[in-house]
Amino acid sequence: EHGNKGVLFFLFVGDWSGGVVGGREKSASGSGVEMVAAVMPVGVDRMAGVGATSAAAAISLLDEPEVDIQVHGVRSLDAMADGYWPEISPVISRIQTLAEDPAFPAAKHASLLAAKVLFHLGELEEALEYALAADSLFDVTATTEFAHTLRARCIDEYILRRTAPENGVDSDNLRPVVERILDDCVARGEVKEALGVALEAHRLDRVENAIANGCKDRAERQAALNYCFQCAQTLVTARAYRREILCLIAELHLREDQPDRAATALCFAFVQDAEKTVEILRTLVESPKEDDELLALQIAFDLCDNDTPVFSNKVSGLLQQATNGSAELVEKVDKVRDVLSGKAARTTVLLFLSSKSRTDVYILKKLQSALDQRSSVGHNGLIFANAVMYGGTAIDSFLRENLEWLQRATCWAMFSATACLGLIHARNNSGALNLLSPYLSEGSGSSTPY
Repeated sequence: EHGNKGVLFFLFVGDWSGGVVGGREKSASGSGVEMVAAVMPVGVDRMAGVGATSAAAAISLLDEPEVDIQVHGVRSLDAMADGYWPEISPVISRIQTLAEDPAFPAAKHASLLAAKVLFHLGELEEALEYALAADSLFDVTATTEFAHTLRARCIDEYILRRTAPENGVDSDNLRPVVERILDDCVARGEVKEALGVALEAHRLDRVENAIANGCKDRAERQAALNYCFQCAQTLVTARAYRREILCLIAELHLREDQPDRAATALCFAFVQDAEKTVEILRTLVESPKEDDELLALQIAFDLCDNDTPVFSNKVSGLLQQATNGSAELVEKVDKVRDVLSGKAARTTVLLFLSSKSRTDVYILKKLQSALDQRSSVGHNGLIFANAVMYGGTAIDSFLRENLEWLQRATCWAMFSATACLGLIHARNNSGALNLLSPYLSEGSGSSTPY
């Protein structure tokens, strides 16, 4: 017993013919040297505790010939590495040797110890290598700075290797750690974090796993799928990979008892899958529910706004071919096709802009009277001001009332005036060409290059 600390050390050397040694039973056939407890400097077992003041005693154990003592020293140093790494760093080469020795029983502990010391020395690349060698001893769920930093570096390195396979660097050694990180995120309910890492690392299997195991109900699954959709549209630059993500999102939507058909159709539209888009529209149109018909119209508006006219026209044609039914069904389909063609949107917007126009024509008249009649710059400026004020409303009353004044425009000014008239009649497809025909050249006999 040493002082009042109550620490008692024993050394058993020689043969033992059976019995219990140090609380552990030994076979009667044992011989030679049986090290059960070692004679160690006082306080080694307490190094990791509050009373530790130095790591020198534990460091000295690394030079002992007995493997059990070395193991004890490595584990003691591992527990105190964060506080005493400056003392441990001079023997880092000895620790690395033990970590790389396959015959050493605590090689993984030595790897973790080396990782901690190298981390504090700023050698993050080597620290990550030894942390990976520590396997499950590297606790990715810990809240220490060491765990946070290496976890983030491990994720970044894994994403880099997954997205740049041409470098020829294998990512298999990083995969178990990253998967443990993702599992921990899912277990703690951090689904978006797991989805973000999985999407960046091109791990669609982990995307599906995070949504299946991390979301408790349909609302959470829908929110997770919407998040994936936003990431695919804003963060993913590779078209082929974006297509894979959107196809997976659509598939997961369709697995629901009540799938979000609008989101599913939008996914199919972005991957230019007209057949599956038509299938969704046809299902909604044939439904007797009024809400389903309205949803089909909303999907058609979304397709018209977000996709090219070529795709919308293709969907419209396939929808017409797939429709065989009553006059009521044909009428519903025609409504959807009107929306897909853009006609309904143009008519609605034109009606809204013209009915809600609050432009004061008196401002234009005052400007016209105040301008120098010989100024071409002022003339053009007033024409442009009128176009901006009445853009998209199809209201051209000011120009009709001042045709003689408008005819003063020549050459480039005439071209600008014609463009401004087209701006006013934007979306007014039915009458725009008739209105613009006097200003458009016919054939090749035009007297002006404009």
